[in-house]
Amino acid sequence: MPVNIERYIRRDLASIVATRMKRAFKRYLASHTWLVISWLLNNLARTREFIPPGLFEFDSSLILVGELETSKRRTILGIDLTDSIESWLRESMGIKKYELVSNLEGVKNADSRRVLVVTYDWLISGNRWGKVFKEIRELANRAQELNLPIWVAPTDPFALEEVIPATILVAMCGGSTIMQANTADQGRKFGLVFPSGPHIWTLPPTQFMSFNSDVPWIAREPKVLLAVSSDPRRISLMNKISNSLSEVGWNINLSKLDLNWIDYTNFVKNSQVVITTCWMYQVHITGPRRLRTRIPATTVTHRVWEGFAAGAVVVTNSNAVFDSLGFVAGIHYVELWDENEPIENIVLPPEKDLMKIAKAGHELFAKLVLGKCRNNT
Repeated sequence: MPVNIERYIRRDLASIVATRMKRAFKRYLASHTWLVISWLLNNLARTREFIPPGLFEFDSSLILVGELETSKRRTILGIDLTDSIESWLRESMGIKKYELVSNLEGVKNADSRRVLVVTYDWLISGNRWGKVFKEIRELANRAQELNLPIWVAPTDPFALEEVIPATILVAMCGGSTIMQANTADQGRKFGLVFPSGPHIWTLPPTQFMSFNSDVPWIAREPKVLLAVSSDPRRISLMNKISNSLSEVGWNINLSKLDLNWIDYTNFVKNSQVVITTCWMYQVHITGPRRLRTRIPATTVTHRVWEGFAAGAVVVTNSNAVFDSLGFVAGIHYVELWDENEPIENIVLPPEKDLMKIAKAGHELFAKLVLGKCRNNT
């Protein structure tokens, strides 16, 4: 191997190792200091105002993004989260006037009440931890000058690399940490500042309709969509369920994140059953024992909302979010089988019961998304 090529390979490997070591150290530092940080930030927030979505009316909003060009933004599993936030603000919050900005330079005071919405795209752009959160503190100071409360919608409210800078912003300026997959009580227990939710902001009316199926449940093929990705614990259970249901005639399809977004959406819309878990991912249950006890055991995955939107029967485990929104096992969804019990020869409820459950789950979810925004503070 030529010396110069070998040198480049070594340099790249060294860079990869160094990057991974920095991330590992950041996660370790965050998990071992979060309880102290959250205590300090919650005390700072006592002098700020809790302004949750749905209880305060705003004339307009500023949406802070990392990239103004849509093509350069990161998506998560095919979802443009900035587009979802825009739609949610316009369609669910009634904030018709908004402006996308990449910073607050040049933003002037206005007569109307405004809120600053900080997106995931901005939080992951650049080094938000750099120089003891210098950019975060500068943004907060500028927002205070403009009298802007802040709404932050983290994709995962327990991923501390994203959550710590987001929480600093809310603690310094007031506003709210917007929860979707968990309840406000779970957020408070973990130490978040001003949590509010659940707010299903990634499936506002426009995105909800993209999953709405024209094919009645009874007319669909007996297809079951199983979520087999990300978490080893979930993968193990889904493989057992797959083997059992396939033996009784169900057409099993494993969702491994291998479809493009359009094909995946169409697949969900034509499935009779969607099976997934609402377990907290093991990767997030880290840190000292005092921190782990504050992390909830459940978190609602996006596949659950997609299943309800498509009018499929959702099979998953009960959780605090369902309780807060009025979902009842046996009426709106089917309770997931216990992984510690024998999974062999499992059966779904009779067809007539499944049809009723699919209808009830879809109608309740549609009411939550298309009706007035529900806020659990």
